[in-house]
Amino acid sequence: MERSRSKWYIVAGIVILAVILIMVFKPGKKQTGTAAAAAAPPAPPVPVSVATAQTSSLTRTIQVIGQLQSDREVTLTSKIPGKLVQMLVDTGNHVSAGQMVARLDDSDAINGVQQAQAALALARAHYDQARSGVGMKDTQTAQAITSAKANLQAAKERLAQAVNTAKIGDTQAEVGVQQAKANLASAQQNLKLTIAGARQQQREEASLEVDQAQANYDQAQDNYNRMESLYKAGAVPQQTWQSAKYAMQAAQAALGSAKQQSSLVEAGNLPEQVAIAQQSVNQAKAAYDLAVAQLAKRAYNQQDVQAAQAAVRQLQSQLDIAEAGKAQYTLTRQDVEAFAAQLQQAQAQLDAAKLQLAETRICTPVSGIIDTRPATVGSSITATTVLMTVAPTHGLYFEADVPEASIASVRVGDPVRTTVDALPGQVFTGHVSEIIPIAEAATKLYRVHISVPDDTGVLPMNGFARGTIAISQVRGVIIPKDALASSVGDFYVYTISDGHAHRTPVTLGYTDDTRAQVLTGLKPGETYAVVGISSLTDGAKVEVRPDPRIGTSA
Repeated sequence: MERSRSKWYIVAGIVILAVILIMVFKPGKKQTGTAAAAAAPPAPPVPVSVATAQTSSLTRTIQVIGQLQSDREVTLTSKIPGKLVQMLVDTGNHVSAGQMVARLDDSDAINGVQQAQAALALARAHYDQARSGVGMKDTQTAQAITSAKANLQAAKERLAQAVNTAKIGDTQAEVGVQQAKANLASAQQNLKLTIAGARQQQREEASLEVDQAQANYDQAQDNYNRMESLYKAGAVPQQTWQSAKYAMQAAQAALGSAKQQSSLVEAGNLPEQVAIAQQSVNQAKAAYDLAVAQLAKRAYNQQDVQAAQAAVRQLQSQLDIAEAGKAQYTLTRQDVEAFAAQLQQAQAQLDAAKLQLAETRICTPVSGIIDTRPATVGSSITATTVLMTVAPTHGLYFEADVPEASIASVRVGDPVRTTVDALPGQVFTGHVSEIIPIAEAATKLYRVHISVPDDTGVLPMNGFARGTIAISQVRGVIIPKDALASSVGDFYVYTISDGHAHRTPVTLGYTDDTRAQVLTGLKPGETYAVVGISSLTDGAKVEVRPDPRIGTSA
């Protein structure tokens, strides 16, 4: 009886407990007390930013790297021989086109310009006086004689320098001796005729000199015309053309002087003409002695020597006139023409002296970086001495490797977005300039040359460059890679609809550093999460907020 009663109590307890549990967890009823406190609250919505899937394009690229180098180098030399006295740049320095980078000893050249300027000023004064009809006295003061001697000495030094620094062949040297000998004989004969007063012979001699001067001028004119045509065609340098021009101008001045002499002969021999004839003999004798001395050296340039000799003859004539004490005479039209010829000759000599001075300054024709500098200060240089080499920086390129699978997509002219490690933040636009159609046997890589223009000259030689070559365009649904999630190699996105997130598997096509092409799984017009995806789960409730990266809702 007791055992039956115990069983009844147990059964009744179980029934009561079951009723209580049913009452506590019955749906639709409000819970109170400790049971309500134990119930879990609903999860809050996950904040996300969203975007709408759209069809667009994505550029397929190839990443390449290489070392910047120059496609050509400019070698700097001097046009004239001399002593190198200053180097203004060093290896690695940036230089600009036209910048002076080295200097030769210019003391002789400066002296030559100053003397030529003085001679030009004197010639212009004589010409101006002749044009104005002002009478000119030939009586010279001691100061004028001293000045004339100094100018003559400077002219002789320039002549000696021209003889020592230039070269001609054996035949030209011998012709020079023969010509000097003939001039001496002619001057001696002219002196005899002047003293004897044989006016008919003088006229013949003067006429011959005019004919010779005319022939020399015609030859110089033809040579100048030929050099001008060659210079315009780019066949000869500017210095050769200018030398022909100066030679023509000197021959023209000599022709004017010969015509003037002929006109004076027609007017009759004056006492002072005897002195001039004697000085002509002295000059011819000195020229003959100099030609004989130089014959053994075989080293003078005909054009330079002719210009220097013309200057010596002009200044010697001025000194002779000063020392002879020439009487006052009235200037005639022939005198004006003679002074005009002297003025033209003096201007030609000044132009030549200035050119000589300018060529002591060595300037770079291009902008770039000094690559090598073999010459040293204090050394004697010639036209073949390499002073330095300049690597232009406005035309750098780098050589890069392209895989065999991608080379067919690369074309000459393709743009290349280029950055340089030494210049962070700067982007340069280059292009594919050459494709080497031979692959490396071991790696199967093809080499391409990528040119990188740089007008500012900031690209560093041998700098490390990185390039991005655009090879094609792909179209489809393009999304940012930040919107992708992955699991065990599979990719998915969270599409958003009805306030909830839905895990949506996707198949990817081409991807770059920031974006990806979606082949399947996401259609245009669908909304997907771009921010906050790390907190999402499939079916999670979401709250759409503005994209914090751009400040507006997607």
